[in-house]
Amino acid sequence: MCAFLLHMTIVKEVKTALGLMEFVKNNSTRFKGKGPIYPFMVSIMKFIGGFTTEMLSMVIIVQSQSVGDVVSGFVSFGIIAEIDDMMAFTLQFSVSEEIAKMNVTFNEN
Repeated sequence: MCAFLLHMTIVKEVKTALGLMEFVKNNSTRFKGKGPIYPFMVSIMKFIGGFTTEMLSMVIIVQSQSVGDVVSGFVSFGIIAEIDDMMAFTLQFSVSEEIAKMNVTFNEN
């Protein structure tokens, strides 16, 4: 059950990473400076983090000797899987505050 719940969380993370990669690929001219390299690297890191968490959770569950070990592994990997969301949430507000200070307006083209 724990593996299924963690899998449902991780699938969302991996799909988000794949969507980010697709966006960067299709909109590569919108990125300034180094172009799409850094955004694509971030999406790859998000993908690798989700995939690695999924694989390691399976290994931990298979090697667990008791139900307590399975549950503690589930909780640990669940926290690890949510760290990037916490960081993105923090970054979102700091970037939004900076944009608000600059009085930036966006035009739809």
